Amino acid sequence: MNITETYKQLVHQVLLADAAAHPPGPPDVQAIVVADDRQGRYLLLYAGWTDLDRAHDVVLHLHVAHGQVRVEEDGTEEGISDALVAAGVAADAIVLAWQPRPELRAAA
Repeated sequence: MNITETYKQLVHQVLLADAAAHPPGPPDVQAIVVADDRQGRYLLLYAGWTDLDRAHDVVLHLHVAHGQVRVEEDGTEEGISDALVAAGVAADAIVLAWQPRPELRAAA
């Protein structure tokens, strides 16, 4: 199995564990893991109702490709990177997608 396929499995496991360990507060809001293992796209959503308001939040959005785990969105308090490293993802394979590429930071 190549490293990208390994990372896909690890990311899927980490999201399932995070959803179980950090359920949303309101009882009518569910944590939903959406996984597309073929394309390497993973989401953790909170969806449901809080009193009269609809809740629908993307808590985590990750994309695994080319030996990297791109963290597109991380709305967790502690951040997902440490859990990914603890699961076996190399720290230098984690890319925080909201940060500019190094060559763009150097030009600023």
